[in-house]
Amino acid sequence: MNLRNVRVPLAALVGFSLVVSLAACSSDDDSGDDAGVGVGSDGGGGGGGDQEAVGDLLDVLASDVIVPGYADLVEQLDGLGTAIDDLCAQPGPAALDAARAAWRTTADTWQGTRPVGVGPAMDRRLMSQVAYPIRPNDVAEVLAGTEPVTPESLSADSATTRGLAAVELLLFEPDASDAELAAGPAGGRRCTYAAAATTLAGTATAEVLADWTGEGEAPEAYTETFVAGMEGGDPQTSLSAVVNEVAHALQTIDDQGLRGIATAADPADLPRNQRDGPAGHRVADLKALLATVAVVIEGPNGDDGLGALVSARSDETGQRLDDALAAARSTVEVLPDSIPDTLAAPDDLAAAGDAVAELKVVVSTEVASLLGITIGFSDADGDS
Repeated sequence: MNLRNVRVPLAALVGFSLVVSLAACSSDDDSGDDAGVGVGSDGGGGGGGDQEAVGDLLDVLASDVIVPGYADLVEQLDGLGTAIDDLCAQPGPAALDAARAAWRTTADTWQGTRPVGVGPAMDRRLMSQVAYPIRPNDVAEVLAGTEPVTPESLSADSATTRGLAAVELLLFEPDASDAELAAGPAGGRRCTYAAAATTLAGTATAEVLADWTGEGEAPEAYTETFVAGMEGGDPQTSLSAVVNEVAHALQTIDDQGLRGIATAADPADLPRNQRDGPAGHRVADLKALLATVAVVIEGPNGDDGLGALVSARSDETGQRLDDALAAARSTVEVLPDSIPDTLAAPDDLAAAGDAVAELKVVVSTEVASLLGITIGFSDADGDS
């Protein structure tokens, strides 16, 4: 089940943080992120120098954020696959703990791709293989079956039976996991199911990575397409796609995350797809998602991201963006990882919710207007 045996050719590459239920979904049951993208009537304005600045930003995002993000996800999925292989071969409490720790790291790493999940991730519907919201009854049906569970069988099945959320349920499900994984026989069905889902996610991610780097089937690396312009060679279309994804990520953290948690008297009051999974990792996913939004805004070197482009056009808007991001990061980072623990810190939750809501408004209105970008509708439902 190890991903090393199934990965598409990546000889020139190095080996990526689920909300876990959090990626933007299209209306198709098996689709990937489908964020609306529009360009303002002014096309973003600016002369040649301004367009050069847009191209420079896109190049930095492609080379230093997007490609390393997918490479990291491939590596983490490989590590998760190895941990699950070890658990399948020699069940025990230590092996189960190692697999669970690897799952948490991989779930966080998935979030690192979401605010820049444009192009190949959408074209290949990556989310349907990695982080589509599961239906526990569908997972239970596969688990109760008698046919072998393989990456191929899961690929042919519904997206609601696979991905990191399915692996979470298989590894963390109360009572069953400890009994069937830590103390069960080698090669048990629950374990081989988790291994197959991890392998499928790793293969799909490796294909997206290969598209970006030029190792895939496309005639050129998608990094070149992205920098030149996703639609008709206009870099503004790529900029618009990124800003839309950042805005939709903030909408997920706000509307389908912190705001909902703050209004719940009990975790059970939340919609099913916005609750903790059995790992109690929901708020951790929101934190990881915001961390990558911050990387896009600040840039990998702290001064070469979206915020620099905004500041070059308006010092005032750039300062508001910086202040709003700093407030969101400082208040969200202190939240616990699970919903019950977060509900136990209502003042911290309220401060984080207010700060993220402010950042969302700044990006979706002031930044979008300044850059000549229309924020389209997203079908994000709070799950990934």
